[in-house]
Amino acid sequence: MLLGLKVQPASVQDSIGAFPVMQAALQKHPSIQKFIADGGYQLPRISAALAEIGSATFSIVKRPQGQSGFVPLPKRWVVERTFAWISNCRRLARDY
Repeated sequence: MLLGLKVQPASVQDSIGAFPVMQAALQKHPSIQKFIADGGYQLPRISAALAEIGSATFSIVKRPQGQSGFVPLPKRWVVERTFAWISNCRRLARDY
């Protein structure tokens, strides 16, 4: 199931280009209640813009204070695990 897709030039930062993708996802699936992102998307305008178009919330998953090295963070490890599975499949490998 595809939630939202928008092709943007490489000159657009992820944190700036995130809102159009979220907007497209909310238009297609208005039942979405929450978006989860990492610290790179911590912009107040994303939360403000989401509040204007729907009731979805936007939360940032942060690393615990004073933690160094690898720490599996809630929800983010699911994405990392999926990328690892894709990379292990020869047909879907993206990193050579």
